[in-house]
Amino acid sequence: MLYFYPAIYILGILSSYTDIKYNLIKNKYLLFAISYGLAIYFYLFFIKHDSFIPIELLLWNSFTAICIGYILYLRRIWSAGDAKLFFTMSFLTPSLKYLPIFKLPALPLFINISIIGFVSIIIIDSIKIFMNVKYVPISVYKHSLNKFFNSLLIIFSITWIIWLLLSKINFSQPMVKLIILYSCYFIINKWVEKIKSYNLFFILILSLGLILRILMQPHIFLSIEKMISYFFTILKYAILFNLLDILLALHSAKGKDKDTIKRNIAFAPFMFLGAITIESPLIEFVIKFLRLLRA
Repeated sequence: MLYFYPAIYILGILSSYTDIKYNLIKNKYLLFAISYGLAIYFYLFFIKHDSFIPIELLLWNSFTAICIGYILYLRRIWSAGDAKLFFTMSFLTPSLKYLPIFKLPALPLFINISIIGFVSIIIIDSIKIFMNVKYVPISVYKHSLNKFFNSLLIIFSITWIIWLLLSKINFSQPMVKLIILYSCYFIINKWVEKIKSYNLFFILILSLGLILRILMQPHIFLSIEKMISYFFTILKYAILFNLLDILLALHSAKGKDKDTIKRNIAFAPFMFLGAITIESPLIEFVIKFLRLLRA
């Protein structure tokens, strides 16, 4: 990957600057980087005869990067420039470190970018909130506490079902498990918010979840220690999911403009940092954290 670093650094610095200052990623920078990458691949494959990555894998990786970028563009999370930059960075970072886990280099790159972006946005938004908020009505705190308590009930009611189903098919990817769990939580939470008898519904959820737990997983209730341990596991999920909800609420697109989200977030710096740290143990650390969260 050393051959690609000059283009990664030049593209990353220039794109980050224009994205932060003008909300723009220039095509000429992308074309330069892709041309540089093609030249390096030609040299490695046909002159040096160093097939460090199979051509078929490289093509599939590029196709996957295009699909990821296009989907996020359609969802108005990325602009067209962000999608093209991700493809270019994926083309220039054929890291094989996580290949046994993720099969394609574009996937760990996307995860690495997402981790860096998520942590950065949480920190930036927290600073903005504490600097700008002068007075928060008590009703806001009550609503937040009520929402957090409801999320605890939802997670308590659905986690065991999801883990049971995934264990039956021998599925063991912790990060994907977490995404599946959050997706189910998000869908149920949105559906529940539309119900008029809101509090009654949550009482029913708690009762049903508790009865099913006692029938299907009685070992959880055999001792106080196990019950406390399980409660803290649910609590960790609830805190994490509520942070995700806050992040999505703060940066949900407003309006029909495809590039609305770009006025709030410059993604180029996250992609640059994700590309140059792809060989770092960051993803391994997150996977270990998720396994700890699952325990």
